[in-house]
Parts: sequence; structure tokens; C-alpha cells
Amino acid sequence: MAPTLSMKPVQLALTAEMLSLESTGGGPSVTTLSRSESASSSLSNLHYLSPLALTKDRKLDSNCRCKKPKDKCDCEETCLHAEKRFVSWLTTIGDRLKEEPGKGEKTRRLVSELMLLNMQLPARVWVPFLDDHIVLRIPPTNGCVLNSKDKAPYCIYVEILRCKDLMTVEVPKSKSESETALQYRLGKEPSFEMPRELSTLSEPEISVGNETELNKEREAEDKDEDQITIVECKDEVVIAPDKMLEGVPAPEPAWDTMSLESSASEPALRTGNHITSDLSRRLKEWVKRPGRRRQMRPHPDDPSASTLSEPWEEKRDRIRHVSPYGSLDGWDLLPLIVKSGDDLAQELLAYQLLATFKHIWAEEDVPLYLRPYKILVTSSNSGMIEPIIDACSLHQIKRNQYAIYKEEGRTTVPSLLAYYIETFGSIGTPSFLKAQQNFVQSCAAYSLISYFLQVKDRHNGNILIDADGHLIHIDFGFILSVSPRNLGFETSPFKLTSELIDVMGGLDYDMFAYFKSLLLRGLIAARKHHEEIMTIVEIMSIGSHLPCFRAAAPAIRALRDRFHVTSTDQQLQQLVSSMVESSRDSLTTRLYDNYQYYTNGIL
Repeated sequence: MAPTLSMKPVQLALTAEMLSLESTGGGPSVTTLSRSESASSSLSNLHYLSPLALTKDRKLDSNCRCKKPKDKCDCEETCLHAEKRFVSWLTTIGDRLKEEPGKGEKTRRLVSELMLLNMQLPARVWVPFLDDHIVLRIPPTNGCVLNSKDKAPYCIYVEILRCKDLMTVEVPKSKSESETALQYRLGKEPSFEMPRELSTLSEPEISVGNETELNKEREAEDKDEDQITIVECKDEVVIAPDKMLEGVPAPEPAWDTMSLESSASEPALRTGNHITSDLSRRLKEWVKRPGRRRQMRPHPDDPSASTLSEPWEEKRDRIRHVSPYGSLDGWDLLPLIVKSGDDLAQELLAYQLLATFKHIWAEEDVPLYLRPYKILVTSSNSGMIEPIIDACSLHQIKRNQYAIYKEEGRTTVPSLLAYYIETFGSIGTPSFLKAQQNFVQSCAAYSLISYFLQVKDRHNGNILIDADGHLIHIDFGFILSVSPRNLGFETSPFKLTSELIDVMGGLDYDMFAYFKSLLLRGLIAARKHHEEIMTIVEIMSIGSHLPCFRAAAPAIRALRDRFHVTSTDQQLQQLVSSMVESSRDSLTTRLYDNYQYYTNGIL
């Protein structure tokens, strides 16, 4: 007999205020619903919220009843059945997002799809990148749709419970979004520590209404199935159904649910009837200190910029603070990108090669920095990617600079060097020098990767800067023998624009000489272990249908030649100097950047 599915209005008819509890706050965000519309009204015409969609075959129940550890389970395939449904559900969301015409519609569709998925969580399922955990919840309004011309990849943040064995751990009881909002409004203790600079201030006292009355009102929620709204009235908290609050303005969200950047912009922070102007001043100084990444402003053309730029630790603490499962021991947060409509097999090959290069340089004690990210291929046209946290693309950085400069009336042209100065401090300070060193070591590493693997499509949307100043390349869809539309624009060994050289200090600065020395050391180390790379490529090319192996034999021969096995060290030094000169402000690189700007708006 099929289980009875409960569809309480209180679980789906969530007000925008409830959703904003887990959003970044601080002004209108392109990833959240407006205050005037409810989640239920924006979803009422969507077919996938029908109770018929929640049939038994979609429930995330593994049907495992033996309760034995995963390596000793008698259920075998049955235990993986729920996990297959979970992965399939995530990829299906990507297919549905492609049906929506604009980014705003895609964002709303993502929120509603995640709300539907959350009705089946927590469950004995897991994110495949990590072992020994179960999925608790996916905060609906923290996800974002990534930039893509024809497809709809999206990024989500998954609340998990770490455990010793996922088959024996007790799955927590499911809690609705309305319970999450109620739990927060009743004064759940923050799970993160206040910065030491701010902790010296005494907190004003807040009186809360009679606890017994609050419990009675909470019990009435399950009976009446009304929406619940919390309204602060002077020094006490009152709970009442929405139908009794017509004309009453919605309360301001508490300061600790908002991003610290946006909170600091307020003239004073109000807690009860107290105005903590001194706390506001200290908060402003703390968030603007050198070395702390600042969250980018929301942009209608790129909903992901603000979401992805929020500092990871702050995002993790904020989500845990409002999560109904945040108090559980073992709670953690995992980021995840889901792509539908793309074959990630070539990305997986690139990950294997980058991981091998990283191991080679570490073994030879060459200080080159690579950040390989994990790839999971779920089918021939879908997969999952591990996001790089605390990182933004050069395109997003420059666009954010343009917006800030325009608002402040500055006439200077945005640049990457200006971003490093604003983020890490003035030139010559210890924090700037450390970030500059990280930049040079990572730029040299990815320059060699671009040369060896002939990586193309190197526009500013595919190059990231992380919180420590490292430069990181992503999207290896064009390697070895293929280029975008076979245009052949990018003919230089690697991308080395004047903007990148400026961050190193210029052509005559010692950091630029350090960059060239790292290229030489990395080339010599890679040549020493080149057979490790060649073995992976040759094995993967056999019977492969990957685009990079369309001309497999010539591509493999060319790759082997780029290791220059027969060259002397002096010849390699001359080769490095030649590659740097031909790459520096290359005409073909500038042509391709201009092409991306005029066709896709990438700065």
C-alpha cells in the first residue's frame, strides 16, 4: 500500500520573509523572492507541485531494513536505489531549468524545485564526493543558476550530517520550512562566534514573551495549518496568523541573519530598543579590514556573483544558524554544482592530468600551485562538479569594480592590480606580498598546464581569483586538439596579459623573474616524469569518443613533443623566454577576449 503523502499548506505557502532568513540579506537580491509575493503564489501554476508528482517511486527511501554497515549490508542494490533517485532528481532539476526563458524565472524555478526536494529530506542519501554522511537539507534560497548561454548549470549548498556509517546512523526527523522560521524567531542561539574585535561590547537584554503561551501557539499551527508570522512588539515577541496582521509592516530581519557587509552599511544596529552605534562602527571597521573578501553586489545578468563571492566561513555559519538541524553534532555544509546537457568525461580527464601534475611538482619540490576540482560523471550528458569556494572570476571582479567606481564617481579604470590592493592592502605590505607570491606561483602553474595540454577558451569568465590571491583556471572543455568553433584564435602558449604582469609588479620586478624561473623548474620536473602523463592520455585515447581525441595520434605525438625530452637545460631556458615573449599581450589573446566581450559580454 502506497504511503499517504501529507501536503500541508504551511509547508509550501512560505512567505518571502521566511525564505529570506537563509538568504544573504542586505538589500534586494536577485536570488530571493520579493517581499510582496509568496513562494506559493509564484509556484501555483507550476505542474511539478502536484501531489501526484510525489509518488512512491520518487521518495528517497532506500528500503534497507537490515541496518548493517554499508560494507556488510544484505540488501545490496536496494541500498543504492535511493541514492540513484537522489542523483537523478538533481540532474532532472537542471533539465527543467532549461525550460525557463530568463534568469529570473530559472532562479524562481530552482527555489521551488529545491523546496519540493526538501520534502523528502533528511534521507539516507549522500553527495558522491564525500563518504560517511547523509543529506539533511538543501537551503532553497541559497542556490543559484550559473551563467550559461544554452544550458542551466546550478550551484547548491547541501547540509549534511557526518557519521561513521550512513547505513546505521539514525536519520533525523524532517522539519518544515515554517518550523525553521519559527525556531529562528524564537531566539535560537547563534552557532558562530562574534569577532573578537566586537565581543567586548555588552549585549542589550531582550525580553521574550511567556514561553508557555508560545508553545500553545506553536501547537495550534499544526491544527489550523495557517501561515505563521512573528512580529516584534517592543520588548516581547508575539505570534499570530497572517490574516490578523493585515496592514502591519513586516519586521526587520535581525542583524545576525544578514551578511556582515550589508549590516555594516546601516547607520546603527537595533536590538530591542537599544541603538548600538558603537557596535555598528566597529563592525564597519572589521568588514573593511585588509585581507577580508567582500561579497559582491547582486547583478541581474549574473545571479551567481553575489552568492558565490560570500566568504565561505560566513556562509557556513549563517546557514547553520537558521537551519533546523544546525545544532546536531556532525553538521556540515557542502557546495555542489550540477550540470545537465554536458558530457563531463573530458573534464574528468583534465582533473586526472592536473592531479598528476600537482603530484609531480610536489614530489620535485617545485612551489607551483594547482587546484584540481573533483568531477563526477553521472551519464553521457550530466554530471556534478566540486565548486571552488571563496573564488570569483576575473569577469565578475571587473564588473563589480565598474559598479562601485560608478557609484563613487571615480574615473579610474578598474584593474586586477587595483583589486589586489583593495583586497589585500597596499603594495609592499605583508598581506599584499603573500597574495602576490600566491598569484605568481599559481599563474606559472596554469601557464604550464595551458602549454602542455593546449587549453583554449581562456576568457576572463574561466579564470578565478581565490581568497588567498591564487589564480585558478576552470572549464577544460577545449584541450589538446580542439578549440571553440575551431576558430583558432588562441595561438599563444598561454594567456599572459599586461594586467596579469602588473600584479607581478611589471617586467623589471623580481616577481616577474621569479615567474619565469618557476616556468623553467616546472618544465624540467614535468619532463622528468612525462611518462606518467603520457600513460594516462594514451590509455584514455583508446576507443574514446571525447572531442580532444578526434585526431588522437597527432594530438598524442604533439603532447610528447611539448615535453622536449631531448633538449638541454639551456635550450629549455631559451624556450621559456621565447614562450613568455610570444604570450605577453598576444594579439590572438586580445582578439579572443574582444570576441567574448562582444558576443557574451565577458569583460
